[in-house]
Amino acid sequence: MKKAILAVALSLAFVAPAFAFEGGQPSQGPGPALEQRKSDAVAFLNERIQSIQNTIGCIQAATNHQQLKQCWEQFKAQDSAQWEQFKAQERQETQQRQSGRQSR
Repeated sequence: MKKAILAVALSLAFVAPAFAFEGGQPSQGPGPALEQRKSDAVAFLNERIQSIQNTIGCIQAATNHQQLKQCWEQFKAQDSAQWEQFKAQERQETQQRQSGRQSR
């Protein structure tokens, strides 16, 4: 059971950020924009990994179904907030890149 939970949590951690990049055109070659996006993606993944590790600890410490449910609810709320924040940041950066292209 623990392995299944860990597998699902880790797969979510690696699949979700891939969808965040679908909105904008990738940067052409290396540069500050690419380095910033890479840095943001790594920071986002590190936050997700920490969240998953905290949830695993919570689940392992749960002594009844109510506590287990609270662990999942807390994880889903935190995960959703992190994901929305990351998507908003990606949308803002995409808009900035598009407005920069239009002004050329």
